[in-house]
Amino acid sequence: MAAPRFATATAVRGYSSSAQPKTQFMGSAQRVGEYFVGASLGLAAGYYVWGDKALQRDIAVKQNSSSASDDPVHFVQQPKPAVPAPTDPLVLRVVLTGGPCGGKTSAMSTLTKTFKAQGYSVYVVPEIPTLLFQSGIPPISEMKEEQLMTLEEQILRTQLCFENTVLSVARAMNKPAVVFFDRGLLDVGSYLPLEKWHKLLDSTKWVESDLRSRYDLVVHLVTAADGAEKHYTSENNNTRTEGVQMARELDQKVRDAWVAHPNVAVIDNSTDFQNKVTRAAQAVTELARLKSAPATPATTTPTTPTTPTPTPTAPSTTTTTTTTTNH
Repeated sequence: MAAPRFATATAVRGYSSSAQPKTQFMGSAQRVGEYFVGASLGLAAGYYVWGDKALQRDIAVKQNSSSASDDPVHFVQQPKPAVPAPTDPLVLRVVLTGGPCGGKTSAMSTLTKTFKAQGYSVYVVPEIPTLLFQSGIPPISEMKEEQLMTLEEQILRTQLCFENTVLSVARAMNKPAVVFFDRGLLDVGSYLPLEKWHKLLDSTKWVESDLRSRYDLVVHLVTAADGAEKHYTSENNNTRTEGVQMARELDQKVRDAWVAHPNVAVIDNSTDFQNKVTRAAQAVTELARLKSAPATPATTTPTTPTTPTPTPTAPSTTTTTTTTTNH
């Protein structure tokens, strides 16, 4: 007759099929009890650690959802995008900025055509605040301080994501390219009191110098309210609400925000608008030429030839005045 299936397990433990002495049984029971106590203590410690972590997660979720407690759907905030933008010798990163009605939109169109004609791939990152206001966000004048800070933080986060996406694609194409930014990240600080800007940076753990270093060149197109007042208008931008005086003040604040950047070209209104745009193109062309210029070799050892970068040429124009600051 076949032995029961549990016989092998019994034999392993040193038992036979016959009855064991009572004292031996009691010893086994004692060992089982010790094992049980040890296992219970181990489980208790594990539950304590697990429970503490669960409690911390619960606290974090509650804090994150406190501002949207009435919303049945809760989205956990995603990690902030990386701030440092990797440099690439083939990709030139240019900010177009300035006060209201400085000509950024018109200049962007001309610059795009100019550099495409020179063989560059051209990418344009649009002005994020304008996109957001066109989506239905109320004017800043209607916001309380907390609401304004929320808006400005989201502008920064959205622009960082947009910039990183475009720059990643431009680098992946492995071709000479110019990326134009319709305003840069430091422009956000121009529309905030200084203490609020610093508070925003502290809360996001971002460093101003990191935001500044994401760009190779800053082209500041001075507002028409300073030197070309008769051309100052809000008709071409329904989100523009500034008067002439406020436009001048904002223009200066924007210029101050970028004062520490090493390459800033300030394009004033000393000429007509067409030549103003041409001077902006010349500033970009000059930096592109410097960036693509081969470094002086340390030795006379021949190097492997690389794919040539298109030689940028500025559009022909009459002599004009461009105020350029290099800090």
